[in-house]
Amino acid sequence: MKFYFLDGSTAQILQTIDVSSVNHTSYGAVIDAQGILWSSGHSGNNLLRLNPANKTFTKIEMGRYVYGLGIDKANHLFVSGYTSAKLSRLNVLNNTVEWTRDGTVTDKGWP
Repeated sequence: MKFYFLDGSTAQILQTIDVSSVNHTSYGAVIDAQGILWSSGHSGNNLLRLNPANKTFTKIEMGRYVYGLGIDKANHLFVSGYTSAKLSRLNVLNNTVEWTRDGTVTDKGWP
């Protein structure tokens, strides 16, 4: 598995980072305000944190299927599952899971 960083105007490949050593298969990705790329693991229960500035990456085990990603302006990464009804919030500044909620959201809030 490789990530390709492109020039937005020309689509020229600026750099390639091979992450195959951690067995991560990307489904989707977001980039936070610090320029860190976060990728959901398509066939695994993990996230990938990739810093393109120094080409370092780590796999973060989530213990469940990881599917959708969203990020807010307060440095929170939201991670949803596909086959599990869970939502987690990570702090992208210190790479910690702040909470995980079970269930689905209803009009009355979390079950």
